[in-house]
Amino acid sequence: MLKANFENIYVYPGHDVLIVPLDGRKYSYSVQDENVVKITGNKIVYLSDGETRVEARLNGDVYSFNVFSRKNFRFENDMLKVKERIISDKANERHPTVFMGDSFFQFWRDGTNGVTLFKDDFKGKDFFNIGVSATTTHDWRTSLEDTLYLINPKAIVLNIGINNVDDLHENGDELILSLLTLLTQIHNHYPNLIIYYISITRCTNDFSKNWEKHRKSNEFFRNYASEHSFLRFLDLNSLYNDENAALQADGLHPNNMGYRRFKELIDKNVD
Repeated sequence: MLKANFENIYVYPGHDVLIVPLDGRKYSYSVQDENVVKITGNKIVYLSDGETRVEARLNGDVYSFNVFSRKNFRFENDMLKVKERIISDKANERHPTVFMGDSFFQFWRDGTNGVTLFKDDFKGKDFFNIGVSATTTHDWRTSLEDTLYLINPKAIVLNIGINNVDDLHENGDELILSLLTLLTQIHNHYPNLIIYYISITRCTNDFSKNWEKHRKSNEFFRNYASEHSFLRFLDLNSLYNDENAALQADGLHPNNMGYRRFKELIDKNVD
């Protein structure tokens, strides 16, 4: 059971971020340093570079969380390109199954490391891949309105979370909280959609050091999915078995054999 109710939030100019209480209740909020951010409605709005705390109160319950306010959004151009692709490919006029996440999906789309292209693996299916390498759950929360929300998807396939730990150094509980916040926000926006969440892959070599944090998150969402009908947990590790090193190009990203396991998982579970 999670003790926290709010994740830490990253905010940038022009990218207001929705506050998502995981218990679904309506809180009142106060900002410790009002020179850094303000709250408009239920959104955090950038004012200047810095860090501050936000306090949430309701009927005697008090929570607080950090807000990291940054001038430069690392993925500004990447998310703009996603938006442009949505419009140019007319994904906003269709009802595709959307693949959203990090480098695992971008590399598949781009054929990085010589892997079979995503579009060739799923010929004849209306699958639309908007993966952006190195992103975290926070980067997608920042960008939902300009990317995913432009589409009326049939379903969503999500591969995200590993960079929360490897790059932002979140612990297992923080990773769970971040993932759950993103999933809750997407589910609230698309309440009738199925979200397929792919387990975080067990890495090898130097990338293996954070496995216990990733494993803890995987087990949480395996159980969470069994209790929440909107979520399907796709266990990629069960298909990798003990062949992780042979299925990875660099100890982290799948090679072409690794993507055959991804494809098998998608073919068996996603229409």
